[in-house]
Amino acid sequence: MNKNTLDQQPLDLLWLRAAVLGSIWASSEIILGSFLHNLRIPFSGSFLSAIGVYLLVAFDVKWQHPGVIFRAGIICALMKSISPSAVIFGPMIAIVAESLLLSSSANLFGRNIIGYGIGGALAVTWSLVHRIFNMIIIYGTDVIKIYSNFYKYAAKVTALNLGSPVNLVVILFLAYFIVGFIVSIFGMIAGKKAVPTYLDITSSGEDNFFLPKNKIPFANHSVIWLFLEIAFIVSGLLILSGFDFIYGFVFVLVVTAINLFRYKKFLSRRFKLKFWLGLALITTLAGLFLNGIKNTGWEFSVANLIAGFQITLRALLLTECFGLIGIELANPNIKDFFLKLKLGKLPAALEAAFQALPLMHAILSSNKNKIRTPSTLISGYITAADDWISGVSPEKQSIK
Repeated sequence: MNKNTLDQQPLDLLWLRAAVLGSIWASSEIILGSFLHNLRIPFSGSFLSAIGVYLLVAFDVKWQHPGVIFRAGIICALMKSISPSAVIFGPMIAIVAESLLLSSSANLFGRNIIGYGIGGALAVTWSLVHRIFNMIIIYGTDVIKIYSNFYKYAAKVTALNLGSPVNLVVILFLAYFIVGFIVSIFGMIAGKKAVPTYLDITSSGEDNFFLPKNKIPFANHSVIWLFLEIAFIVSGLLILSGFDFIYGFVFVLVVTAINLFRYKKFLSRRFKLKFWLGLALITTLAGLFLNGIKNTGWEFSVANLIAGFQITLRALLLTECFGLIGIELANPNIKDFFLKLKLGKLPAALEAAFQALPLMHAILSSNKNKIRTPSTLISGYITAADDWISGVSPEKQSIK
């Protein structure tokens, strides 16, 4: 990117604030996301959603600048797209959806406990919606039938019976909704009580914040391979749904062999033991519960087992090809194409966000001990953000 972007396309205060807030959100996704992943904490995506809501509400309460939340979400999502990780679709969609839900609610109901509470609740709940939606896309609609039949069997053999299988999902939604509402309230309190706070900052010395050590850069991008992976998905879904199991098996085997020839290092890291255990579990559950429970109990069926293998093949194909599409979308030529589109001040704001990222990253890296007192960390972030903005704002006539 051109280092003079900010001089050539001066940003107003709204976009500068969105840029620095998006940068802070991205840095929290990097550091806290890695922390939660390394600890193998389940539902880490939900934790990150709650943290994002807390952060956005606190800043919006302090700044009272309509439009900053959604713009920050767009910028954070685009910063995630720069990552060489193959898993970019889910996080990008989640970030944009969360910022849109929170921003829309605040605009509709006001910047108060109702507007922020409902918006934060919907944003955190979206992580559950996103997870369920991903399951249906990857495994197909049969996963709903498997869940329903498994739930009925579990209710029959245990004392726990919540009625309809839908009731358990509703309870989960309510739990997520309540957590999101509470997190929003804490964010409001942190924003209102924020005072000028200067935290210790030690540079991490990292130049590329989006390149985890277990990732391998990929340089041989190809638009042809991008469309080829899309064609693999479309063709595979048609074959798996319209032909016998053996045809789908051969097709997925051939596609995997082709992809291994080009993306061997990526695929070897993508398909770890956890992934294969998940597929084995789905296959087994399909064999047991796909067609319901007999009066005598569950009955293992070879036909159901074959259906389970078909679900497994679908999951393998989609996980593999979507991941490789993500790799090909990191093609610098594709990124340059979108950055050259007339997107108003977004490209300049994205540049500003990357300029602010080292500072925001260093703040969190240097003050991990203050995560236990998030209000102090928020105060420090708001102070650093305001100082950084005053240094690049054309209104201050001072460029750092």
